[in-house]
Amino acid sequence: MPEQWWRFDCGCKNRTQWLRQAVCPECGAHGQYVGWQLTLEEKMAAFTRVTGLPATGRARMTPEGKAIQDRRVLCKLCMGKGLIEDPLDRDTWGYCPQCQGNRCALDGDFFSEEVKGALDEPMPGVSDEETGWSPDRGSDDWRGGGS
Repeated sequence: MPEQWWRFDCGCKNRTQWLRQAVCPECGAHGQYVGWQLTLEEKMAAFTRVTGLPATGRARMTPEGKAIQDRRVLCKLCMGKGLIEDPLDRDTWGYCPQCQGNRCALDGDFFSEEVKGALDEPMPGVSDEETGWSPDRGSDDWRGGGS
């Protein structure tokens, strides 16, 4: 489930901090409200839904994986957050109606010859047994735990 975030420039860690609480636990300074953000797991799942690639690992660095990633375009409605919120009520959020929470979309024909290899063989030179990848598996099954 998405979480609210605040940004802190209080200097406690000698860098900008992003926390899921309004007050810095070190010095008590109040942070600047950033808004609702998808969790890391939700961002990883969205990446996989859009690209068909696992969110981590070597598949993203192959020429095919890079070609697919280069086609991603951030959603202009939610500015790539995947969420929209009511500006008058910080507790109200929803998935972006344009990108359905995926944060981006592929620009162009996904099944073109340029990127076709990523669908047929997601990690050239690495065996399917080693990665747990299977062409029968759905793109949401990026963790390798299901069928």
